[in-house]
Amino acid sequence: MPPQIALLLCIFFILCLFILDFKGKSNVSSALWVPLIWMLIIGSRFVSQWLNPAGPLESPEVGDLLEGSPLDRNIFLVLIIAGLFILSRRKISWPQILNCNVWIFLLFLYGGISIVWSDFPFVSFKRWIKSIGILVMVLVVFSESDPVNAVKTVLRRCAYVLVPLSVVFIKYYPDLGRSYSRWTGEAYYHGVATTKNGLGFLCLFSGIYFFWDLLAMWRKRNTHFDKQKVFIHIVFLIMVLWLLRMADSATSTMCFITGVFILVWTELPIMKRNVKAIGGLVLFYALVFLILILLSDVEVLVSSMGRDMTLTGRLDLWNQLIDIEINPLVGTGYESFWLGARAEEFWARYWWRPNQSHNGYLETYLNLGWIGTLLLVVVIISAYQKSTRTFLLDYDYGKFRLTFLVMVLFYNVTEAAFHGVHLMRFFFILVAMDFPRLGQLRIQGSIQERRSPEIQSIEV
Repeated sequence: MPPQIALLLCIFFILCLFILDFKGKSNVSSALWVPLIWMLIIGSRFVSQWLNPAGPLESPEVGDLLEGSPLDRNIFLVLIIAGLFILSRRKISWPQILNCNVWIFLLFLYGGISIVWSDFPFVSFKRWIKSIGILVMVLVVFSESDPVNAVKTVLRRCAYVLVPLSVVFIKYYPDLGRSYSRWTGEAYYHGVATTKNGLGFLCLFSGIYFFWDLLAMWRKRNTHFDKQKVFIHIVFLIMVLWLLRMADSATSTMCFITGVFILVWTELPIMKRNVKAIGGLVLFYALVFLILILLSDVEVLVSSMGRDMTLTGRLDLWNQLIDIEINPLVGTGYESFWLGARAEEFWARYWWRPNQSHNGYLETYLNLGWIGTLLLVVVIISAYQKSTRTFLLDYDYGKFRLTFLVMVLFYNVTEAAFHGVHLMRFFFILVAMDFPRLGQLRIQGSIQERRSPEIQSIEV
């Protein structure tokens, strides 16, 4: 098939999906376009990269990391202003939001304060402002009349665009969907993303969403079964699995398997009858998983994932980063570590030119020190507690929050996704944040069917 025809069919397919989605009873406002556009950009490529497809997808020189793109900066700024305008028009209890999410706001506030001791304060400030946009976008989603449905809508529509386009790019537009290592000549498949890991995460969140929603529809098959929606979900799952194989991202693959396991596990009747124990059992599973890795033959495990014993150079990099001299208490300042002389030093050591530590926890320590790392740990603990409480309010959404939280924690073991405008960071804030309206939904009859079996049995 000619590439132009394939692209036109793909665009037509996406338009049909959006038309069907708009015809459905989504109960979301047009304001949701703002966070959706934000997700489409950070989930694929920045606008400057789309406008210059012949240019490098990753910065070739250290100086480019300092300069950035004025176009991208202005686009993100416009989206942030639009989001703030939407929030200003809605009746939001800011004291309640701050009270529900005090640790999240403290982490972002501390990141802003750390700009003071950064070696590159202006660059750090610009990056911090951009990261504030994540908070704004999440709040726009949660301030919808039905926050849970708004979450599902932005996830679904984002996948509707990026997944089929990735398939077309890889199959028919190799110059856009593939890249080749300038040092080894090895081919990488990344679709609409800039790296294979970016495509892997796109597959991860899309696949988990469609699988999660399929389980919910299957549970309601005797009362309401939308064959058309089920068919679309299955088609997307097939595309996601194919893309996941092409991306060859071991981290995303392992996280996907873990997420599917948790979703299936929480569907068991015995789990639904013991809602309060779900959080503890998931935590126990995670600890057992880590212990098995430590006690097993690590070499066999790593080899089975198609990786060498250094995790593609990560172990050497981690050892050197741990030994580097920085202020251990406060770090180098918000997203300032991989700038200037430090970046040049590590680019000289590694042919693959790292611009992150490939570990979210280590990355937080390098930039924000032990104080920032401790705040991150507290946010994670708080997110875990909120996720487990959600099971009693909305069982399906509780599964979503806890599953994505576990995947975020696992993903950040080998990738640094707690910083920047990474789509994984967006999901982390999404599942970690509480909004007062989420609690109010409990008294709305429109979501009665979503509530946990334990609560329904008590009320009956």
